[in-house]
Order: sequence, then structure tokens, then C-alpha cells
Amino acid sequence: MTARVTIFTVVASFALSATAAKPAAKVDAPPEPPMVSSGHGPALRSIALDKRRAKGVYKVNGAPGLATVIELPEPWSVKPTCGDCVFGDAKPEAQLWRVDLFPDARTLSIKPTRLPGADLPSSAFVTNIDVMLDGGLAITLFVELSLPEQADARVEFTLPDDEKGATKLTKKERDLEARFDDRAKALANELMLAALMTGTTCKDFWGRPNRSRNVVVRLKQLCRNGTLTYVTFEVENRRRDDIFLTTATLEDTKQRGSAGEKLEKATLRFNERGLGIAGVAGAVDGAVSFKLTVIEEGVDGENNIVIEDITF
Repeated sequence: MTARVTIFTVVASFALSATAAKPAAKVDAPPEPPMVSSGHGPALRSIALDKRRAKGVYKVNGAPGLATVIELPEPWSVKPTCGDCVFGDAKPEAQLWRVDLFPDARTLSIKPTRLPGADLPSSAFVTNIDVMLDGGLAITLFVELSLPEQADARVEFTLPDDEKGATKLTKKERDLEARFDDRAKALANELMLAALMTGTTCKDFWGRPNRSRNVVVRLKQLCRNGTLTYVTFEVENRRRDDIFLTTATLEDTKQRGSAGEKLEKATLRFNERGLGIAGVAGAVDGAVSFKLTVIEEGVDGENNIVIEDITF
């Protein structure tokens, strides 16, 4: 019995020794996480943009064999431009950088098209990329070649939430203003063409001045063009002191709205003359008379020169 136990023990011992001597199966280690801002490899950087800084220049470090991804907080309004880049799969000629654009993800990537060498040092690998965001901010990326441990693997530009809303509102306002300007121009052209279709009718005035405190206003013409009626006149200063013309208004008995005024000169010296025009707008039927009021200011205060009962 003792011999059997001894033999079993020896056999078991040999089996355990053989098992221990057999090498273990190789197990792949989990991949190491990428280095992030550790100083030992390509890094991730986050840059906060300020809407008060409409234009900014930001440095980006690339490295041979590495594609640096740049994420933007908003889509770009026009295709980004690059000084020394080939875009996408286009064959590079002399460009030292390749740029790939991903509009849906608001990202772009950049990497060198070749390795530096004796005939082309790393200092030659510099370029700039200009990006205009939808919100109105302009970003210039200054890209240069660096060592892999100093390179940027990813650069993320961000905007605070309140500034995102502000830039979106700004873009919306710009779009509304652009559409309003287009409609206003179209309406102005339509009104101008409609007025030209009816032609212009004018009445000349001779020797009809009105004087007040040595300031003379002379009517020259009363004209009608479609729904616009306007009067041209001349103002003469017969004072020794300068006078200052502030405004001129044309009114009519139908109480139509003013179409504005324009004075050739705001200041008239002694014996100096200046032209002016004032008008009213709106369709009118039947007889109507007009009143012109020119306001000037001098050393003795405000002075209104009025010419009434102006008719065709």
C-alpha cells in the first residue's frame, strides 16, 4: 500500500512539474489610451473663442505621419482657404500640407504631404488656414511642423453657450437684414420705374422771393413725377453774419407724407447762395396747394421763412 502511494505521489509530482514548465498562452494587453495633454505624445487642446474678438490667430502643431483634427463650434460660411495645401485626394504639386474637410462634422484635418529632409527642412513646413464661421467669427490657424511629442492630435474650438446664442442671433439678424435690403431695393426700383412711366411735369417760378431777417428764399420749380411732388428753391444770406440752415419742409393741403429734403449748403456766409429741394409723396386727386418752410438759425435765434399757396 505504501509503495502505491509513493508511486502515485511521484507521478503527480512529475505531472505538476511538467504543467509548471509549460509556457502560458500569450494574452494581448489592452491598448493604451491616447496621451492627452501629458507632454509625452500628441495632445488634445481645447480653445475657447471670444465673440468680442472678431478675428483671431491660433497656432497648431503638426507632425510627420500625423493627421491633426480641428473641430469648430459652428459650420463655416465659405470653404476654408489654405496657403500651402492640397485639398482631399488631389495630387500635390509643391504643397507641403494636405487638408481634408468634413462639413457635416464641422471638422477639418491637416497633415504633411511629405517628410522633411536635407533639401527641405522642417522649418519650411509652415502655412495658414483661414476659416470664416457662420456666426461671423474669423479664425486663422498658423500651422507648423513640430516633434511628435509636441504635436496636436486634436484641437477643439468652443464657444460659451451664451455666445453661441448671440452669434446665431447675429447671423439670423444679418440674414433678415439682407432679405429686407433686397426687398427694399426691389420696391424702390419698382416705384422709380412706375414714376418714370408717367413722366415729369414742372412749373417754373420767376421773381417770387420771400424775405425774413435779410434771408431770402426764392422758388425755382415745382415738379410732379408720379406720386412724388417736389419743389426746388434757392436761399441767399444778406446778413453780415453767417446763417445755418437746419431743415426745409414741403407740405400740402392733402396732408401727404414728407418725402424728405436736401440742402446744398448748411452754412451760408454773407451774400452766399445755396440750393435746396423738398418733397411730398403719395397719390393725390384734384387741386392742391403747397407750403414751403425753410428754417435757419443765426445770432438772433431761429427764423422760419415760409412761402404759401404754391400751385401748378
